[in-house]
Order: sequence, then structure tokens, then C-alpha cells
Amino acid sequence: MELSSDIQELVIREATSRDKDAIKGYIVKNGRDSKTTTFGDLMWHNMLELGDGMLDKHLSRWGNHVLLALSGDSIIGLGIVASSGTDKFRHIGELTLSIREDYWNMGVGRELIQRTILECKEKGVIRKLNLRVREDQESCRQLYKSLGFYEEGTLSRDVCISGMFFSSILYGRNID
Repeated sequence: MELSSDIQELVIREATSRDKDAIKGYIVKNGRDSKTTTFGDLMWHNMLELGDGMLDKHLSRWGNHVLLALSGDSIIGLGIVASSGTDKFRHIGELTLSIREDYWNMGVGRELIQRTILECKEKGVIRKLNLRVREDQESCRQLYKSLGFYEEGTLSRDVCISGMFFSSILYGRNID
């Protein structure tokens, strides 16, 4: 899918400490409470609690990065890769992706993931990306597969929204 002509301008760039407040605002509005994500409050908590220097600390860890998708001055998407601090798991990055709902199916997610993969290749630390997606998010699953992610397993009843359970599908992609 090409980038939609409805998007006037798309810039994808690495976040800096100056972006802290804008990232917090984006997460509050679009991230942690979304009914379509597999991310809970705990996963977004670290990003919301960014104190002075915390974003820089996250970015300075081997392989970690935060990418912003911007249209004009507005964040319309966010991609976070976090790796373990331990040597034996440092090569694995956990990808957290969020696209503002009014930009779904416009190619923003594809662009953000492709840039994330490129960043991982350039840094040379992350050799495998993992992510999870709710079983009923078929368009997301197709996007991940089209970008080389493969299904690795299922976590049954992983997400509960308003008393309804959803399984999460685990995906992985080798970088090298």
C-alpha cells in the first residue's frame, strides 16, 4: 500500500528529549486506552512517567529507539523498540506501534515499521523484532506478514476489554 494522498506531509524521525511532552500527550489520547491495542497501562506507564532525562536514557540503551510519525507538527504515530539490558537477550527488540485512528489504512504504519527495520539494521544491535497483535485485527496481521513478520504463537485470553477476551498473536522478524 502506498502512502495515502490524504496525508499532506509525513516525516518519520527519531524522538529526542524535546519531544517528551508531545509523546506523553499522544499516549494519553491515543495509546494506552485504545480498545484495539494489546498494550496495557503497564506497558505505556514507562513512557508516561518520563522524567527529565528518561527518554534520553531509553534512547542511549543499546538498540533502543523511539520513532515519531509526524504530519505537520502533530504526532500521528509512534514506534518504540525496547531491548533487554542483558547480553543474552540484547539482540531482541520488542516493537510497540501505535497509529492515530484517523490515520489508519493510509500507509503510516507501513512507513513506520519499514523505518524501524532500517534503524535496527543500521544500529546492528537488534537482530530480531517481536510484536503482538490482537487476533481480530486482521488488517494489522496482514500488514505485519507483508513486511516479513511470521507468526510464532498465540496467547489465549491475553486481553480483556469490557469482559470480552481476545487472544494475541505473537509475531517475529529476523533483521539480519
